Amino acid sequence: MQERHLTTPAQRPRPGSADPADAEPQGTVTVCSGIYEHRLPIVGVTVGDARVRLRDRLDIGPRAVAVVDGVDVGDDHVLRENEIVTFVQRAGEKGASTSLRIEGDQVLATDRVGSKFGMSVGEFVEALLATSPHRASTMVMPPGCKMLDVGRNTIVAVHETAPRIHSLTWIRSDSPHEYGPRATFRQVRIALPYVVLLVAFQRATGPNWATSPAVAVFFRCEPVTARSDRLLLPALLNCMANDALVSQLCTQGLDPSVAKPGLGEEVLTRGIAGMHAHLFASRFNRHPEASGRPSGFTVTAGTSVDSRLRSIEAWEAATLAEPGFACGARWIDAKRSLGDVIDLLRGSFLRSAVAVESADQVAGVVARFGRPIDNKVAVE
Repeated sequence: MQERHLTTPAQRPRPGSADPADAEPQGTVTVCSGIYEHRLPIVGVTVGDARVRLRDRLDIGPRAVAVVDGVDVGDDHVLRENEIVTFVQRAGEKGASTSLRIEGDQVLATDRVGSKFGMSVGEFVEALLATSPHRASTMVMPPGCKMLDVGRNTIVAVHETAPRIHSLTWIRSDSPHEYGPRATFRQVRIALPYVVLLVAFQRATGPNWATSPAVAVFFRCEPVTARSDRLLLPALLNCMANDALVSQLCTQGLDPSVAKPGLGEEVLTRGIAGMHAHLFASRFNRHPEASGRPSGFTVTAGTSVDSRLRSIEAWEAATLAEPGFACGARWIDAKRSLGDVIDLLRGSFLRSAVAVESADQVAGVVARFGRPIDNKVAVE
């Protein structure tokens, strides 16, 4: 998509000038923000100017960090031809949870940022049992989405992030703790191949849909084209090994607003964007291992025949030596096709409309379906 209105006055040719230096640059810059990715003719524009001009169109948050080719930069950085600038809203650490309590006839929950939600016990029970026989209406494909599998009460969206170098907040090898506030982190620059995110949605009440916490993540060395496409295990710390799905995103600490119900396209766009941000912008710690499930990174580092994938340091070195190596690396075969995982995600909802197995999940239901509570009124 080309948008010619984003050039600066200094880039436009002066009337009557024949100097080639005055000509408008023909190169482009790739701008990424969440699920949005566009190539734009903004060579010579500063990051700060691009941030202001594109904030509404690409949903760039005011605290988003600009990362150019995997390196954090300031707003004074001047964009050059073929650079990739990614605006990243770095979220809180995975492993945080909500709190839940029942007082009288009210079920109250507090999310990880201190927001409070509440609903009556009766409403809470109805939310847990919420199902509907309505069929899905026609929906517009959200940005970056390659496929929508629409069922009677379920939708599975397949989102794809193109290969590039990512700047991730990764736990240090000498961290004194596996996760939590005392764990220590550093920024790593690593090349990733195609990242495939499968986000499931289920019918809430009436015409409303809600994002499910069951999210699968995989790698591929080629773009998604069909349900029969084979998948690769993602070598990421926040992707837990799962017997059925093989790789499931750890959603501990997910922003509760991501799962709030709403109408069609709104919920799909919000759900995919929220899960995408949770995957890339959160801190990568060892919470899955502490919970008894090895991560995709641990499995890859321990079993891959590709020496470039056996440690985060080796991965960084390989990225520095060959930025495009990821699409040729020997990732672990997930032994699943895209269609296999879509069917598994949909099948889980046919057995249970709302899966609740812990206090955190119960609190998530309250945050999802309940009403915000004034902090002054809520009981501490």
